[in-house]
Amino acid sequence: LWAIFIPIVYYLSPRQSGDGSVKLEPLIEGTYGEIWPEEYFVVHRITFESAGSIQMQPEPEAFHELLVIKGEVTIKGLNKKDINLKLGGKSLFIPANIKHGYTISSKGSAEVLKFYKPAEKQVVTSSPLVIRISTLNIRTGKDGYAWGRVAQDSRILQLLGLKPEDIGITKEEPVGELWLASDDSTYPSRVKLPNGSTITLSELLAKEGERILGRKHFLTYGPYMATIMKLIDAGQSLSVQVHPAMGHPSRPAKPEMWMVGEGGARLYLGFNQDVSSEILREAYQKGTLENLLYQLEPKPGDLIVVSGALIHAIRAGTTIWEWSHAPTAEEIKKGDLKRATVSPWDKTDGKSPRPNKEDLAGTIEVLNDAVNRAGIPAYDKINPAKVRSQRIILYHDNSNNRIDNLFTTSEVIVDEITLNTTITQQTNEHGYPFFILEGSVQINAPPFASEILNKNDCVIIP
Repeated sequence: LWAIFIPIVYYLSPRQSGDGSVKLEPLIEGTYGEIWPEEYFVVHRITFESAGSIQMQPEPEAFHELLVIKGEVTIKGLNKKDINLKLGGKSLFIPANIKHGYTISSKGSAEVLKFYKPAEKQVVTSSPLVIRISTLNIRTGKDGYAWGRVAQDSRILQLLGLKPEDIGITKEEPVGELWLASDDSTYPSRVKLPNGSTITLSELLAKEGERILGRKHFLTYGPYMATIMKLIDAGQSLSVQVHPAMGHPSRPAKPEMWMVGEGGARLYLGFNQDVSSEILREAYQKGTLENLLYQLEPKPGDLIVVSGALIHAIRAGTTIWEWSHAPTAEEIKKGDLKRATVSPWDKTDGKSPRPNKEDLAGTIEVLNDAVNRAGIPAYDKINPAKVRSQRIILYHDNSNNRIDNLFTTSEVIVDEITLNTTITQQTNEHGYPFFILEGSVQINAPPFASEILNKNDCVIIP
């Protein structure tokens, strides 16, 4: 699945040191995650173009080694006697307790490599087989998610096996959403490092994005996930809202895919008739906007595609698994996930609107952009069949192991894997986030140690 040895390498600009015939240049810096997942190394190259010498200083609180790769050199100042090193010979180990400088000299052309592990460098690499992500990324009423189901009845807390007090809230506090593998700037997931500490997923991707996500993904989206998975649990109806079509000039896009959870769903999805911006304005003024919306009550397991510029609302009592596009690269400049949503109506099913939540003008702008720029018939009556996604069996064997494709859009692909015995998969040089819905699995990728994933574990397989 992986190459055995993939250093993260930065080629740095050379600098001159010593006399004019000697050059010291930083050569390689990075982690060798697949062999030493907790080691960080720096390599310098010392080049003697002709006879010369260079004064070296010890690295703070770190040992270092010298290895000749061309010619022969002499080390002075470490012992009473000079130390001679040459091509094909042993390296010289210099302990961390050496606090004074020394000199490297050569009588002719030579090259020396100096390598060491900086004592102050914090390692930010996870397990070489999986990157474990904390599932405690939960949105509550304290975050403004007042529509969530109250904590004592929360399906999110039930799923995770948590009590309200486990996350520092009361039984009456709303719990609205669980965010998985999020690199959102406001609510990022945290990654568990081997030493027990954590960092945000966005911090990890900034340092190791290409190794984790794959080169093709990295070149397209930069060090960003480009997707997010959520569990939404609505105690009250959410606002009627719409997300921009891809490529909106001033807002990030957020096309969504929904799998209906326990208990089914009550949804508004699209218009039940052809409308216009004028009709929307009039309905808003009269308080009849919901009369324009198509009502849908899908069953558990049903799959819905909420494309850009499709007006919609999740209504009270609904639990939904959601996958969506998340801002990347240039989209980040347009805002975070909150800015990807605009709402014309926050009085859904008679609830009291939140201050400054409704933005009818912004909604019409998003719909008009979809029509005029993207060619999407955003004001037209919905065709319910076109918002449904159907399971496609990608793999099925005699042991009833199977892989079903739930969604394939231009932005996000979602597969469901059901295991009874074993399935072999290739990463195809792409990182994949996984969430374990039921049971436990063992992941093997020799020569690395196996990883056991249990229910509710969230990981990325690089």
